[in-house]
Amino acid sequence: MNQVQLLGRLTKDPELKYTTAGKAFLRISIAVPQERDKTQANFINCVAWNKPAEIIAEHFKKGNRINLVGKLTSRQYEEAGIKKWVTEVMIDSFDFIENKVINSTVISSIGDNNNIVSGNGNKIK
Repeated sequence: MNQVQLLGRLTKDPELKYTTAGKAFLRISIAVPQERDKTQANFINCVAWNKPAEIIAEHFKKGNRINLVGKLTSRQYEEAGIKKWVTEVMIDSFDFIENKVINSTVISSIGDNNNIVSGNGNKIK
């Protein structure tokens, strides 16, 4: 089973981008406090696609807390003739730790299949 759950803070404002095929995506880094020493953090690279990417870009800013669930992935690329490896979390779902309001409805999470769930548990989209 490949499942990662992280609770941390965004290290910078998310920047939404689009592929040449028009798919939305973003890369974020979150600071996750270390268990033994809360003054230290691990910085984890994460990627979101499509609707979750759009929602994160619209409603999250640097310093906001996020709880996310995803899969750990690795990929390789070449830069200036040197092979490099990247390990990152592909975001499947996430929760707003600080509640957000969208169209007068308090939003608490974005779940699997991009379902937006209100604070009282009702599915919105």
